[in-house]
Amino acid sequence: MLARFAAAGLWPGFPRRALDELRRTGFARIDDVDATALLALTGIGPVTAPRLVRALTDRTDAYDIAVLLDAAGMPLRGADRLAKELGAGAGEALRGNPWRLLAAPERSLSDADRLAAGLGLTRDHPLRGPAVVGYLLTRVAVHGHTAWPVDQLCREAAAHGVADPAAAIEQAVATGAVVTVTDTAALNRYDGAERTLANDLIRLARTAQDWSRPGGTRR
Repeated sequence: MLARFAAAGLWPGFPRRALDELRRTGFARIDDVDATALLALTGIGPVTAPRLVRALTDRTDAYDIAVLLDAAGMPLRGADRLAKELGAGAGEALRGNPWRLLAAPERSLSDADRLAAGLGLTRDHPLRGPAVVGYLLTRVAVHGHTAWPVDQLCREAAAHGVADPAAAIEQAVATGAVVTVTDTAALNRYDGAERTLANDLIRLARTAQDWSRPGGTRR
C-alpha cells in the first residue's frame, strides 16, 4: 500500500526509482517506516531519509483515506486534498460517512456509492440523502447558480435515488451545510459569501455617495 501511495505522488520527495524496492519491503503501515529502513532503498541517503519519514507522518490523514480508496479498488488521486478538506481524523470521518468523498471535486456520486458499498452501507442509508443534496447544490453552483428552487432540487435528488428528498433537505439544513430561503436552497458557504458581498457593496455605495458631496467629505 505504501508503494501505491508513493506512486500516486502522495509521498512528497520519494524517489520513483525506489518504488519497486519499497514494494518488496512489506511495510504495511506508516508506523513500520523509519529512517534506518529507508536508507536501504536506492537513492535515499542520510539527509533524505528523515525528511521522508516526516513527510509521510505529516500525511497520515491522506494515507488513511488512501487505504479506504484502495480497499474499494479506487484510484488514490486527491487523497491529500480530501484530507485537508475533512481535517484531522479525515480517515475516520470518511469511514463513518463515505459520502463525504463528495467534498473532493474530482469524485462523483457513483464513486461515493462505491466506497459506501465497500464499507457495507447501502444507498438507502440516512447519510446518503443529505450528501446528495449537497452534491447537487455544488454542481449547480459551479455553473453560477448559488441557489436552486427546492422543487427542482427535490426532483433531481429523487432522480439520484433519494427516497425522501424533502427529508434529506431538512437533514442537510439541520447539519448547517444547507440553508433554505422561501422556496430556494443553497449551500451555506455560498449563501454566507453572497450576504457578505452584498453588505460590502452597500457600504461601498454609501461611502461613494458621501465622498461625492461638495467638499469631498462625509457629513
